Amino acid sequence: MNDWTEVLRWLALAVGIAASIAGLAWTLGRIFRPWMRNEVRAGNDALYERLKNNDFRHVEERIERVDARMQEDVKAMEARIGERLDRARQDRRDMEARILAAVQRWRSDTDDSEA
Repeated sequence: MNDWTEVLRWLALAVGIAASIAGLAWTLGRIFRPWMRNEVRAGNDALYERLKNNDFRHVEERIERVDARMQEDVKAMEARIGERLDRARQDRRDMEARILAAVQRWRSDTDDSEA
């Protein structure tokens, strides 16, 4: 019986300490909640004022720089594509000329052999 009495005493002590900590946390929360709410509002108001007065010029300038760079890249890419198309056209013309020359040589060779 003595062992259960010790267990109950320790259990009562643990529950009492937990309740005390919970009560302290609740009390501190009730005391400091209005102060914290006011601080958060003041911080939000200060942030709002800073953001309202800042027109984000640095962001707009960076966007403009990126946009200009993208336009330059597009123009360079268009030029490269145009050069490649011109080369492909010229290669096609060269190939057609070679084929026509080969066909003419073949015809002339076959005409000579038949005669």
